Amino acid sequence: MLFRSIVNKERETGIFGGTARKKDGFKLTIINKSDKAKTLTLIERIPTSTTEEIKSKLLSINSEKKVNYKMLKDGKIEMKLTLAPNENKAIEVLFELSYDKDLKVNY
Repeated sequence: MLFRSIVNKERETGIFGGTARKKDGFKLTIINKSDKAKTLTLIERIPTSTTEEIKSKLLSINSEKKVNYKMLKDGKIEMKLTLAPNENKAIEVLFELSYDKDLKVNY
């Protein structure tokens, strides 16, 4: 099972020159309800833009244990996980958006 919830870290972290920055993220909770260990590949994504005016970057992936991940195209993140029988794992994904302060950005 997979649950996803929003993590509001820092909305409007400040305006540097003409650039606004927003730090945001989400928390994934993965549950192995099996009586056997499971290995899985999870692909999630952070917001991306088709315009150069808006930039996004991954800040961190946090969990109790280290998560093996790699960035793919279009903001996709591939994570390799192994869950013990009946294990719950929480992963927090944080990212930052930077854009011209006069732009309205929704995601």
